Amino acid sequence: MVLVVYKRSFYEIYGRTHKDPGVIALLRRGDTTGFEESHRSQNDALHAVLTALAARGVSFRAVYRAAIARGLGRPAPKLIVTVGGDGTLLEAARVAGASPVLGVNSD
Repeated sequence: MVLVVYKRSFYEIYGRTHKDPGVIALLRRGDTTGFEESHRSQNDALHAVLTALAARGVSFRAVYRAAIARGLGRPAPKLIVTVGGDGTLLEAARVAGASPVLGVNSD
């Protein structure tokens, strides 16, 4: 089984989930080009990885990076693929044990 560990974009975390007033104000003003571009890039990269795995018949599970803070569970994945940036890769590597880690930079 392959474990896909992904990050959430700033836009998703603060604009959609937490509904941060500062981010909401930016969204209302239309000052979102950077946020939306980064969000789209993250989603496109995650979709590409999941689609490639599925097309090859690879068994996988996708989890948000905060979900691995307490470990990976058992059995250990044969491979960990991270989709995000340096922080996502480092977070996964910290708990990887003997599982190899492959990073896909979505930025």
